[in-house]
Amino acid sequence: MYIDFEINIKSRKALLLSHGLFSDKDQPRFRKLKEKLKEKNLSYLFFDYPGHGKSEKVPLNALEFRETFLKMCRILIKNNIEELVILAESLGSLIVLSAYEFLINNFRKVNFIFVGPLLKPKIPYFIQKEHIMKKILNGEIVEIGKGKYKVNIDFLKSLFELKIYYPKEAVVFLGLNDFVININEVKKIIEEEKLNWKIIYLEDDHVISKNFDFIIEFIINLLR
Repeated sequence: MYIDFEINIKSRKALLLSHGLFSDKDQPRFRKLKEKLKEKNLSYLFFDYPGHGKSEKVPLNALEFRETFLKMCRILIKNNIEELVILAESLGSLIVLSAYEFLINNFRKVNFIFVGPLLKPKIPYFIQKEHIMKKILNGEIVEIGKGKYKVNIDFLKSLFELKIYYPKEAVVFLGLNDFVININEVKKIIEEEKLNWKIIYLEDDHVISKNFDFIIEFIINLLR
């Protein structure tokens, strides 16, 4: 795994990033976020999930993602962080939800921010194409993104092995032009689970890059 973090020893708050599938911690929007956090001397921890970014190029596995996320949490605990702000995108949201019980039992307060979230196990949008699914179901390892990501049937199985728990409160940013996440599905889950989640709609697609400055300011205000 590849980690990038800074801790202000005078603070007990930190931001923890959980990036999405086929993404990494070095996306331009995350680099900009990190620069702003450095300017304000705020604590953060960014990392790449296995098979992503600068981490080892191994076949993807959601259970290993969860274990990696928990390792990052333990690093923050060892650095005396008591209050977390979690920024989770897409599949990264699902991993955070699978670690919910650990989070509430080990941190005094957790602020959940989900951006274009995947809230229930399902086959990710980018591998739903028939020719990709056919190879995966035949037991092949499929390389996606010009060979950057390795996907097989074990990855799909691992998604459905995650146990999901929802926090009662969270903030959700949704792109009105999102071509990956079904906004109505997100709203339905929030209603069915009777969650007190605040939804903020942005005029963006799945990446929500045009309005990311707004999200950055939102995060900084929580960390102050």
